[in-house]
Amino acid sequence: MDAAGFVNTSIVAPDAGWNIAGDIMNNASVANAVSVIGAHYPGMHSSSQAQQTGKPLWASEDDSTLNSNIGAACWGRIVNRNYVEGQMTATINWNLLASYM
Repeated sequence: MDAAGFVNTSIVAPDAGWNIAGDIMNNASVANAVSVIGAHYPGMHSSSQAQQTGKPLWASEDDSTLNSNIGAACWGRIVNRNYVEGQMTATINWNLLASYM
């Protein structure tokens, strides 16, 4: 990506779970390529191995479990617990606003 001109692009991987942590710890090429470890719907927890990598940890997709007027409180709880319990420094909401039929 650098050779193609994307020198300021960061890679969030695997954007699924914490299983890439072992590869980051054991493979310098992977460690250098990955900027952030991301997990979808991590349940407020990250793995100890992911924490040991020193990489930022993100909930790369998460949401409030309540689609109502109390959903904001649930979202606040998720964001806080992701940080406190899972050491995640970012939580990305999918999708913040929606209209479904």
